[in-house]
Amino acid sequence: MNDINKVKLIWEGKRKPDRGESLKADLVDLEYVYPHGIRDLNYGTDRLNILIQGDNIKVVQKLLQKGYHGKLDFIYIDPPYWSESNYYSRVEMRDQGKKFFLSRQVFKDMWGQNINNYLQHMYTALVLMRELLSDQGSIFVHLDWHAHHYIRVIMDEVFGPKNFVNEIIWCYGGGSGTKRYFHRKHDTILWYAKGRDYIFNPQYRAYTDKTLQRGLTRVKGDKYRLNEKGAMMQDWWTDINKILSPTARENLKFPTQKPVELIKRLVKAASLPDSLVGDFYAGAGSTLHACEDLGRRWIGCDASSIAVQTSMYRMIKGRFAPFKVQELSEGREDKKDNILLVKKPMILERNSDRLKVKVEIVDYLPSSDNRGKVPKGISFSTLIYFWEIDPCYDGKLFTSCYQIYREKPIFDDNISLACDIEVPLAANRIAIRVYDIFGDSITVIKEIP
Repeated sequence: MNDINKVKLIWEGKRKPDRGESLKADLVDLEYVYPHGIRDLNYGTDRLNILIQGDNIKVVQKLLQKGYHGKLDFIYIDPPYWSESNYYSRVEMRDQGKKFFLSRQVFKDMWGQNINNYLQHMYTALVLMRELLSDQGSIFVHLDWHAHHYIRVIMDEVFGPKNFVNEIIWCYGGGSGTKRYFHRKHDTILWYAKGRDYIFNPQYRAYTDKTLQRGLTRVKGDKYRLNEKGAMMQDWWTDINKILSPTARENLKFPTQKPVELIKRLVKAASLPDSLVGDFYAGAGSTLHACEDLGRRWIGCDASSIAVQTSMYRMIKGRFAPFKVQELSEGREDKKDNILLVKKPMILERNSDRLKVKVEIVDYLPSSDNRGKVPKGISFSTLIYFWEIDPCYDGKLFTSCYQIYREKPIFDDNISLACDIEVPLAANRIAIRVYDIFGDSITVIKEIP
């Protein structure tokens, strides 16, 4: 294409994306999680899905350095919208018949009130993520009215206007108090492909009752028949609503959480059963959940510890495939002074090759910077999101084989603080890891008597 036909978006301070050549940070394994409770030794660690906590641009830079260039068939991102807002997760706490609400800041979409910073971030992210895509790969970018017009011009520059596939309009309901303009009740999902040979599996919806009753029309004649699969989807969708109800089963009390069915439709349309899928603003883990339902492998990333823990909880509660948790280590330690007290493990049974051991938490205290946020007199168990046990800790990598979690994302004292586990006779130590309501974690190691 001649330069005269190219359209580019220019902003103050626009520069070539940093490809991370000088990046000293590395991806470090934090734990392996086997949600089924018993480790499947036939499930190789090289096949584990990956959940990463860290700055997404640096994470993508590192993935490219580690050989992921051209490995992903599908990327979905739900990035900041340039909304100039802070986003909070408001969770319900219950204790001794009383109800409390706690707001936890999950992320900021502020950018110093400077759209140049936002545009540079998105430009860099899109350039790097394009390199992760295979030749048949696609990226879907979920936006709203704030900045999608800017991002589409940037994507034309990065992917080429000929690789634009669809602008999908997702319509939803819900109240609005505005009186100055029409209610803003849709998001835009921009679909661009890496090249012209991208994966596309048409998606269908059920015919309406009127269409089925009408059947073939006289004008069309018998040459045109109703497709057994239904009507092919158009580029505006009204059949999947937002997660509006606070008691909805899918609602994880996470701001900007998207419905799994919405993501599943995209994943089914533009990936294959053996495809690797990426979401680098993973949030509550809807894309990861969709991949599990569809049998795709995945890589998820988010900078927020609350987002990563929400995704972990979702994968564990769903009893999905094993995965590993990593963090982008940048050479600094964020030490927390939270405290976990665990009883000495009690041997319940001794067999020829195994022990049955009881593990019990007796107290937990959050970090000092969060203690003032806790209502007075509340039970410590109310602060625990979920906890895990490594029954054969090797002193290096935590392997979660037992998980104790809440059935609903309501923080009350209805979470078990004791668990009976099986331990090999050769094991010497048990590791217990707790994740709390504030996004913090702590690990305690106990010797087996």
